[in-house]
Formats: sequence, C-alpha cells, structure tokens
Amino acid sequence: MKNLSAYNICAHVHDEVIIECPMDKSVDYICKQMAIIPSWANGLLRADGYESTFYKKD
Repeated sequence: MKNLSAYNICAHVHDEVIIECPMDKSVDYICKQMAIIPSWANGLLRADGYESTFYKKD
C-alpha cells in the first residue's frame, strides 16, 4: 500500500487493494508498483489486477 500512496486507496481487504487512479495508468503499471518489495521479502510477493469502473470481486 505504501507503493500506491500517490493514489486514492478506497478500501483494502486482506491482499486486495481498491484504488482510484487516472485512466492513463494501466493495470500492468499498478501491478508493477505493487510488486516492488523490500529486500527481505524477495520472492514472497507478486501482483495481479483488473480494471473496472465499479467494484467487483475477481
């Protein structure tokens, strides 16, 4: 979530973050931001995502 602090984080549940961001930011870009991890967590995390104009459970 620290890596997404430039965006409006509307909600988060467990490993899911719901954000509002400009339309020119792609899901791939946001996932890459989420995948930046501290060195001690190397290999532990990855990120997937999808775009929607409304909330839905993937």
